[in-house]
Amino acid sequence: MTASPWLRSASGSRPVCVVVFPHAGGAASSYRRWHGLADEHVGVQVVQYPGREDRVHDPLLASVAQLAGGAAAALRGLPASRLILVGNSFGGLVAYEVCRLLGAERGYAGLDLFVTACPAPQQPRPAVSGFDDATLVSWLCQFDAANEPLRIPELAEIALPSIRADLDAAANYEWSPDPALDCPITALVGTEDPHVDVSSVQGWAACTLGELAVRSMPGGHFFVGDEPASVLAYVLDRVRSRSNR
Repeated sequence: MTASPWLRSASGSRPVCVVVFPHAGGAASSYRRWHGLADEHVGVQVVQYPGREDRVHDPLLASVAQLAGGAAAALRGLPASRLILVGNSFGGLVAYEVCRLLGAERGYAGLDLFVTACPAPQQPRPAVSGFDDATLVSWLCQFDAANEPLRIPELAEIALPSIRADLDAAANYEWSPDPALDCPITALVGTEDPHVDVSSVQGWAACTLGELAVRSMPGGHFFVGDEPASVLAYVLDRVRSRSNR
């Protein structure tokens, strides 16, 4: 099987595959700690969106639908019998649309969707297209202190194009209730996240014919990257519990 430019893995093929979708402007390397959690049964793939790191020369994509289409095409080639999609923040929208595409083609057996730090898709996202670079950097640093390195001009020059593209894609995203998923959705929120709380994820219930489960976990907006082991342990426990019903 030819390796896809959309996927990064250090574990090879496994029966169960956890697929991580990065946040706005995020790249696969931000989630490299997830690769160390793979075992003989569970593999980890991290999606690499175009326009960053080793895909820096690939054109940035302007919509969630385009990103979902590319990622779904790559995932079709995986031999795993079960796909667990974990979308972080902006990546939650992409993972949701990928789940729609794959579910329509193959059915929802063997598909699980987890959205982390991601408000329900009906909610409007911030529009930052009118911000100049300095204003955007200030806004990003106010959003989360982890963005402080963007105050270094050389880093901002590299990172801002992909951040802008993803934020614009999120702001322009228009949710439709159809088709509804036919698999459960689990929404995880960080207890210290000032932007996403339990109330802001309740709308995910309208996106599926299955159940919505909401769980708070320790940490801020980027808790998925800070504590990947505890997140993955919860994800796998929840998948197993559903499979045993």
